[in-house]
Parts: sequence; structure tokens; C-alpha cells
Amino acid sequence: MKIRDFIGNSDYCSNEELIELWNNHCILAGYVDDMCHPMSQFDDLVDTDRPYKEVIKKLDSNFNHNHSVFWINGCGYICSGYTSDYINKVVDIDLLADSIELNPSDFDTFDWDEVTDIQNS
Repeated sequence: MKIRDFIGNSDYCSNEELIELWNNHCILAGYVDDMCHPMSQFDDLVDTDRPYKEVIKKLDSNFNHNHSVFWINGCGYICSGYTSDYINKVVDIDLLADSIELNPSDFDTFDWDEVTDIQNS
């Protein structure tokens, strides 16, 4: 089993851990717009210096404050969903696995040596 299979398997890597890895990848790659945020942080976005009307205009038509996470899509709209929705729509498992394989020390969510041991057993 490769790292890609490990992070793509919820028996090994929970959705929350996968989001943590993906957000770390986004920061390292300079793609912070692709990050996933807990809905609890949405109010912080609205409470910034940005006018409330400006934020509201950027809400996707399906935005729901009762969802668990939000993200900004490629058109700049604020989308919401459940963690699994975000993973299915946004997280690129192959790209993330490549990033981890190139720089495992940048991703400290797991001990990658132990992952390799598990995979080889």
C-alpha cells in the first residue's frame, strides 16, 4: 500500500486528519484559497474589516451555515458542505500524496516511517 492508499483510506486516516494534511499542503504550496475551514471560523470572516455585504455577495447559492466546513471555490464564491463533500470536491489525493512523498517532514500528522512499516506488513 502506498501513501496515496493510506491517506485515501478512512480506516487509517480520518476525514479530519486528511483535511489537516490538505490544509498543510495548501500552505506549503501557496494555495491558501484551497484550504478548508471549520464553519465556526465563518463568523470571524464576517467580523473582519470586509463589509458584511461584500461577504454575503460571495456566498454560493447553496451556502448553509449549518454545514460543518466552508471553502472558497475557483470563482471566489464561499461554499459550504460537510467534511466529506469538501474532500470529494476539492482534495486531490494524488497531489497530496506526491507532496507528502517529496517532503514527509513537512507533514507531521503521522509518523511516515511507521506508515511505511504498516504498509509493508
